[in-house]
Amino acid sequence: MQYAAFDLAKSCSGWAVQMEGDIREKFSGSSWLKALERLRLSNVSRNWRVFEDPKRGVISVAHGYWILATEFDDEGQCLALLHENLAILHEVFGFDAMLYERSLTPEQRGGRSNEANDVLIELNGHAKSFYFAYRRAGLMRTIQGIHRASWQTGFLGGVKRGTKRKELTELYVDRAREYGFVFRKPDEAAALGILTYGMLSRKEHVPWVLDEVLRPMAEARA
Repeated sequence: MQYAAFDLAKSCSGWAVQMEGDIREKFSGSSWLKALERLRLSNVSRNWRVFEDPKRGVISVAHGYWILATEFDDEGQCLALLHENLAILHEVFGFDAMLYERSLTPEQRGGRSNEANDVLIELNGHAKSFYFAYRRAGLMRTIQGIHRASWQTGFLGGVKRGTKRKELTELYVDRAREYGFVFRKPDEAAALGILTYGMLSRKEHVPWVLDEVLRPMAEARA
């Protein structure tokens, strides 16, 4: 199974993809120009890695981010652009499993309104509709929404109660760098964390983790 993970947001959405085979073969294919333009992937970019997995053979990981809209863009533009980007990502990588961070429900927010979370609900809903359309066409197999606390705890090896959101961001950014990833946005690190946790929870071999010594619980910076 090949996975794609998403940390969706209107201002900046992180994505990460795991695929079987050597990603460098993609750069000379028919989808290469789309990969260069929308995914910022090329032979010289640093947002991909290739691993030799003893059980699965050659495994590649790529990651990046999309800015879906700004405050000046038309309402609904972020949804349309998300669909375009998902379609390009699937055309290039052909993933058949989607992982995403679940949004909080109005009940979980105590009935309070939050524009960013409301947009996230819409983005997640659009991602699920994309999955359904591709599954109906035989191009997708599964989708899973993961709670933020679940993937962060799993990715970090535990999180101390009371850790503030800014500290959590620093922790998972540091963890992703410890695993050897180079990225430009914290949203990419979040997507890599979702990807890692989602694959491990399904008993998949995750080569960037298997090559590491088991790490202790991450500590917030002083």
